[in-house]
Amino acid sequence: MKYFTKEFVNKYSKEKLDEDAIKVMNEAKMQRLFMNIYDFPTLKINFQNIKVKSFKKIAKNYIIEFERIEGSIIKSITLKNAKIIKQDNDIEGSLWLFDELYHEKNQFELHILFKKDNELNDLIIECESATETYTDLGKIEEMLPKDDNDTKNINKLLEIDDESFEKLSIILLRYLKKVETKVSKRIKTILIKRQDLIIDKINLILKESKDDEWKANIKYFLIPKLKVKNQKKIKKD
Repeated sequence: MKYFTKEFVNKYSKEKLDEDAIKVMNEAKMQRLFMNIYDFPTLKINFQNIKVKSFKKIAKNYIIEFERIEGSIIKSITLKNAKIIKQDNDIEGSLWLFDELYHEKNQFELHILFKKDNELNDLIIECESATETYTDLGKIEEMLPKDDNDTKNINKLLEIDDESFEKLSIILLRYLKKVETKVSKRIKTILIKRQDLIIDKINLILKESKDDEWKANIKYFLIPKLKVKNQKKIKKD
């Protein structure tokens, strides 16, 4: 960990934040924003204080499964073609405190700091990509399209509570990378209906993403359909 080291967490769990701590946290925030240009789930979802239920290797992948807690929609993440660089201890039963992500040579390096029985443990794992599964009363994952033509359960996304929808919105916005598909058109309709919850994510994509086609699709196919009050909240380039 570059920012949220064991020393940092140990010190500021006992002391008030000072100027040095605030500087570190601001640098970490900027690094996180920068890394959002990559399509990697750990930065889109707040994992903090979610307990790890299991950590296992299947073939070349590592799967981290989480215990269900109120307000969280994440069920598990699968780190594909992954290799452990460093692991202090077994992470099952640990709380996920902080994560940092680095990208080099088409590989991601995920740094995670866990806490278990008042002990801090590092996990550093290298992988090619990651996929996530979700749960919201056991139904959110079923609502997400399986392919570009799967619209069977999309309308159920309108029934999700605001907090869960806002967390999920960055994933729904990904479907606008292809505006011509049946799924993207239906997703766009749902995003428009719940537009008050997606403005921050739109601004993040327009600021940080290097995918010009994705940004253009949002600018020309989604934003003009928003209410004027929300269009005014979209930051200009």
